[in-house]
Amino acid sequence: MHEHWQQYVAHGDRCTDSDGIRPDRHRTIHRRRTQQHSPDQQQQRTEQCPPPGLSDDTMIGDVWFDTIFFGSLERIMNVVPIDATDLADWAVRLYDEYLRRPDLIRLATWARMERRPSGHLVDQDERLDDAKLRAIADAQAAGLVRDGDPFDLMAMVIAMSMAWSPVSNVYAATADEPPDVHERRRALLRDCVAQAIALE
Repeated sequence: MHEHWQQYVAHGDRCTDSDGIRPDRHRTIHRRRTQQHSPDQQQQRTEQCPPPGLSDDTMIGDVWFDTIFFGSLERIMNVVPIDATDLADWAVRLYDEYLRRPDLIRLATWARMERRPSGHLVDQDERLDDAKLRAIADAQAAGLVRDGDPFDLMAMVIAMSMAWSPVSNVYAATADEPPDVHERRRALLRDCVAQAIALE
């Protein structure tokens, strides 16, 4: 995996500066991931550690991967804020973000394949979706969104927004495609999400 995402390490300054991620974000992530954990968590992390003999470059690369990966999650959360009263529009804005920054969703996909093949993509204490889940629950209480687990609804909307994303196993869209093609997809995505979350 190191060779595949090394391009992100090479552009670390660009990601940090242009995306507005504070330089101390790197140190914060490093501290957070090296804090004391419970015995069970420590055992799990120990089992995930690379075997002896790996080079320092590989270990440094792992730290950079975590830094850039968590920075990408922070960007997604900040740049595409949820509006639980209009989840269809949120899905469309996510679609547009994948076109603008395909590297972010690719990075998350590599993290899924290499680090987290099941369950949540990050540890419980590193999740950034609390505000989104509360927003969806509030919209449900207001009678704007159908019943269902807020997390499941969020996951479904995100999955629909990724139908043509750079990690799609059906078709990966690019920003270079004709504008009318993107408008057609946006309209379909907006309509499908609106129907999926509508009150029964």
